[in-house]
Amino acid sequence: MKKYGILLVDTGADIFNSGEHHDLRDDNDLIRMSNLKLGDFEVVYTGDITPYPHE
Repeated sequence: MKKYGILLVDTGADIFNSGEHHDLRDDNDLIRMSNLKLGDFEVVYTGDITPYPHE
């Protein structure tokens, strides 16, 4: 996640991750990630939020 980034959307359920096959990633990593819990993550402040421009 540090290398590629992450988009986390909270829909009120427990953490759920999914992904698709990519030649540069081991598909088994997704299986291992299914054991992650919210407490395994750390909030990192990267600056002020830039609002998304709505058209």
